[in-house]
Amino acid sequence: MTLTEIVKTWKPNIGAEFRGFRCGMCQNPLKDKAWHNALHSADYAVTVHLCDNCQKSSNMEEGRYTAFICDKCGAEITQAWHIWNKEGSKLTETHLCKACGQETYGRK
Repeated sequence: MTLTEIVKTWKPNIGAEFRGFRCGMCQNPLKDKAWHNALHSADYAVTVHLCDNCQKSSNMEEGRYTAFICDKCGAEITQAWHIWNKEGSKLTETHLCKACGQETYGRK
């Protein structure tokens, strides 16, 4: 399965959501680390997080096994504000820690 095929199955929330991370394929919760696979195309600019099993079964050769971090301050996080945006026709996602989410968007 390609990254684009995985992302096409997602149903992103329009509103921001503070929650933990889930595997992009099986949707099982992820703890503090996962495989990070970058998808940059005409339609998407997102990171697809995969668990070990899905990373292996998808035959992804690219990707890094690393901790989750806030896209603004770089702090390691286990929960984040997941914020979906449309930039033109491109779908993007931002992950912000609780403090940066509150500072940037007034969310607590």
